[in-house]
Amino acid sequence: MYKDETVLHYLKLRASGSGDAMAAVGAGGMTYAELDDMSDRIAASLLHAGVTAGECVGVGYDHCLEALLSILGILKAGAVYVPLNPEYPASRLEYMMDDAGV
Repeated sequence: MYKDETVLHYLKLRASGSGDAMAAVGAGGMTYAELDDMSDRIAASLLHAGVTAGECVGVGYDHCLEALLSILGILKAGAVYVPLNPEYPASRLEYMMDDAGV
């Protein structure tokens, strides 16, 4: 694998080449250009809030478009995505967040 071959690299390529193509369905759907733009905005918000490169950020969503946007935004900010299943007991989620440094 080459250094630039990341999901973020391919998202940018697709958004710039055929941004009007549908990237995700559900909740009205989203094009590659919209997905790229919205995840850029989330990354900017995270950085503005003080998230730093390598920092762990937890996401507690079910499988939905918002989760995808959040994950991409976290990665674009240089942070680490930590999946948190909202169906887990609170004690398990607390342990996971403490262990990961979320």
